[in-house]
Amino acid sequence: MSEKLFNKLEIFGEDNRVMEVRCFLRGKSDEDGYKYIDFNKIIPSPDNGENSGWNYDNWGAKWNAFFQKSPNINTIEFVTANYGVPDLIIMVSEKFSDVIFVYHFDMHDCPATVTLFIKNGIATEIPQECFHGNNLNDNNNDSDDGLPF
Repeated sequence: MSEKLFNKLEIFGEDNRVMEVRCFLRGKSDEDGYKYIDFNKIIPSPDNGENSGWNYDNWGAKWNAFFQKSPNINTIEFVTANYGVPDLIIMVSEKFSDVIFVYHFDMHDCPATVTLFIKNGIATEIPQECFHGNNLNDNNNDSDDGLPF
């Protein structure tokens, strides 16, 4: 059985560059709804994501992103099966080297969320102590510290 893990990608940069990133990531709508992020746009699957072994080896997750939403222009939220996809986000950051990505993802068998600051192919983990909640499901942004999370 696959474990569903929450992911949140925040995109920061000039408005036109943020829109270019979103256009690059966007997939075709299907029966599951609008695709704000489609892993096939980053690394195309030879069989449209049907081979979970290939998916793990190339995307890092069992399936393409699902249960997607975009609460604002800078944020894409989605679910992955079993693992997050930091390597894919790093690849996107290499293509859009002037854009900053903040990628939050849950980890399999771990109660905490990993947060990465990614720019131009370089990822730096941001310690959880920098955030108010210990995982993505905590929406405690009661402070006025200016952080977007």
